[in-house]
Amino acid sequence: MRTPVIDSSLEMLGINPDEFRTLDYTRPLKVIELTVLETDRFRPELLRSVRDVFCTSEETSHRRIYISRAKAKRRQLVNENDIWPLLEKLGFEKVFMEELSFSEPDRNHAAG
Repeated sequence: MRTPVIDSSLEMLGINPDEFRTLDYTRPLKVIELTVLETDRFRPELLRSVRDVFCTSEETSHRRIYISRAKAKRRQLVNENDIWPLLEKLGFEKVFMEELSFSEPDRNHAAG
């Protein structure tokens, strides 16, 4: 199931969300052959291209951001309340991904 944020990001990339194939993650996916070459998650060259599109000023390209999992449905950090004060002292800004949109990024960052 796609979220409005996913649809918005697809539209920004010129992809019609209605034409983007999604799979039901609750059901098994049967494949005849699966080849995994590598994962592209967090590859620096891919992240740089995203940064170049979304960071429009020198100020936004050097923010220290902590992505909170407190409002997430899965993979919450059990000690987030303990580590946040340490990160805050180091100048980090707390962001909840659930509150962000691609079309209005500056309006949606939250302090903690």
